[in-house]
Amino acid sequence: MKGRTLRWLLLLALVVLTLVPATAAFADDGDSGNYKFYGTVVSFPANYVGDWQVNDGTVNRTVHVTAATRINTEHGPITQGVCVEVKGWLQTDNSVNATKIETKDPSKCSGSGGGEEGHNYIEFYGTVSALPSTQGWVGDWTVSGRTVHVTQTTRIEEHHGLVAVGACVQVKGMLQPDTSVNAIQIETEDPWKCPGSGGGSGGNSGYTEFYGTVQQLPANGLTGDWTVSGRTVHVDASTRINQEHGPVAVGAYVEVKGWLQSDGSVNATKVEVKLSAGSGSGGRNYIKFYGTIDSLPTGTWIGDWGVGGRTVHVSASTRIDQEHGPVAVGAYVEVKGWTRADNSVDAVKIEVKVGPSAGNGGSSGTYTKFYGFVEQLPSNGLVGPWIISGRVVTVTATTWINQEHGAVAVNAYVEVEGLLQANGNVEATKIEVKASPPTGGQSMPLIKFYGTVENLPASSLVGTWTVSGRTVYVDANTWINQEHGAVAVNAYVEVEGYLQSDGSINATKIEVKDSPNSGSGGGNSTVYVKLYGVVEDLPATGLIGDWLVSGRTVHVDANTRIEQEHGPVQIGVNVEVKGIQQADGSVNALKIEVKR
Repeated sequence: MKGRTLRWLLLLALVVLTLVPATAAFADDGDSGNYKFYGTVVSFPANYVGDWQVNDGTVNRTVHVTAATRINTEHGPITQGVCVEVKGWLQTDNSVNATKIETKDPSKCSGSGGGEEGHNYIEFYGTVSALPSTQGWVGDWTVSGRTVHVTQTTRIEEHHGLVAVGACVQVKGMLQPDTSVNAIQIETEDPWKCPGSGGGSGGNSGYTEFYGTVQQLPANGLTGDWTVSGRTVHVDASTRINQEHGPVAVGAYVEVKGWLQSDGSVNATKVEVKLSAGSGSGGRNYIKFYGTIDSLPTGTWIGDWGVGGRTVHVSASTRIDQEHGPVAVGAYVEVKGWTRADNSVDAVKIEVKVGPSAGNGGSSGTYTKFYGFVEQLPSNGLVGPWIISGRVVTVTATTWINQEHGAVAVNAYVEVEGLLQANGNVEATKIEVKASPPTGGQSMPLIKFYGTVENLPASSLVGTWTVSGRTVYVDANTWINQEHGAVAVNAYVEVEGYLQSDGSINATKIEVKDSPNSGSGGGNSTVYVKLYGVVEDLPATGLIGDWLVSGRTVHVDANTRIEQEHGPVQIGVNVEVKGIQQADGSVNALKIEVKR
C-alpha cells in the first residue's frame, strides 16, 4: 500500500453486443456496459432496432439498438421527446452500443442540476492517465482521454486501491458542452471493470450482467449450456448458482453475471434465481415501478390495489415489506411483478418506501436518494428548508434524522432520501449524517481508503496516525470502530474523512478490519479483498493451512472465521473469501463462508 503508483491493465476493447434473438423479459435492475447517460429521444426506428438519436443536453448522440437491447417503458412509452436513460458501451466515435434503454421521469432530463438528476448526468469507467500536481486532487484529471473536473465537493472513494495514474475508476458527474465532466463522485474499481482487462480469461469481450427467463437446461444436472431469453449461457462447476428465491427450472426468471464471448454467449460466473417458475411470466414483461397507494381491498391485502393509477393484483404469495412504513392509502411504494395485457400488474413484491404520514401527505413525486454537503439550515431548529449541495430539501417533523455518525451542521456530509418534486426540490423522509464537518468550516473532498496502521500517538488514539504512508489526523469526534479487533500497529483499517491539500486526512471514522494478531496483517498486508470461488484443494488434516480456491492460494489460520451454515467445507463447494491480498496474489483469510 505504500507505493502510490499502481500497475493496472490497459483499457478493455469496447464491445458491440452481438445481435441475438431474445424474448421480451425486460427488467430494470441490471447493468451492462461502461457508460450511462440521460437524454431526450429525437428519433428512433419504428421497431426500435437500429440507430436512435438521443440529445444529452449538449448534442444529439447516436445510440445503436439491437434485438438484445432491453427496452423498459415503466415510466411511459417511447415517443419523440421522452426522457430516457441509456446504458451501454461507449464507442470511439462517442456513439453508444445500448444494452438497455429506460424511459424516465421528465425531471431526470430537466437540467435542474444537483446530484444525479440533470439531463447531462453521466457515469463511466476508465483508467486514470493524468492527475493534478497537488495531492489534494482538486483540479483536472484525465480519465480514458476525457477531462474530469474535481472540486472540493467531489466524493472520492479508494475502496479498490489508491487513486494513481493507471488506476481503474468509476466517474459519476455532469457532462459539459465540451464533453468534459464535472465529477460528483470518483471511486477506484477492480481493474477488470475498465476496458482492456479481459477479466483474466482469454477470449472474453467484457463482463456483463443481464436478466431473462430460463427456456432450456442441460439434460442432466445444471452443468452445461442453458438458454436464457434466447441467449446461450455456459455453466460449469465454478458457476455460483443462487436458488434462495426459488429452484432453477424452465420458466424461472434469473440474473446472469459473467464474461461475454465473441459469439454473444456468456460464460457465467453467477446465476441467481429472482423469481421461481411458479411466479410465471407467461411471456409477459417483468416490471418495477413506484407510486402512491390510491386504494386497497376491504379488510385484507389480497385483491386489487390501486397504485399510481394502476391496478396491482396482490395474492397470498406477494411479499409485502413494511420496514419503512405501514401499508395504507397515501403510502409511497415500490412494486415488482409481471404486466398483463391490460397493463395491470401481478405483484411479486411490494415495498413501502415512504409511509403515508412521512411528510408527503400522499403528494406526487419520484423516490430519490442523493449525497451532498449541508450549505444552509433553518434559523430555528431543523424543521424547514435546508440547502444541500445546491438543492432545496424540505424537512418536516416526521423526517427521520440520523446523527449516529455526527451532528447536523453546515458542511456536514449527508445522505438524503425523499420525494423529488417537479421543481427539483426534495421532500425528505430521511437524512443521515455520514461525516461531521471538517475543522475550519470549509468543504473538502471526502475520501475512504484502506491501509495498515504504521504509527500511532504515544499516549492515546487522539493525534496523528500513519496509515500505509498517509498522515491521518484523529480527534475526539472521530468514530473509531474496534468491533473486529483493537487499534494497534499493523492493524488493517478503513479510514473515512476529509482530504487536505497536502494529502493528509482529517478522519471522521476509522474501522478496524483486521486484528494485527490474526496472521493477516503485519507489514505484508496489501489490499482488503472479497472473492468468490470453488474449493479445489484443502489441507490434508483439518481446515487450517493453505486452501486452493478457483486457482488462488488462501491461507487459513486459527483466527479465520469459517461459516458452514449452508453446508460443510469440502472440495467442490462455492465459498466467499474475505481477507488481505498479499504481494504474491495469495489471500490471508479473515472469513470464509460456504455459499449455496
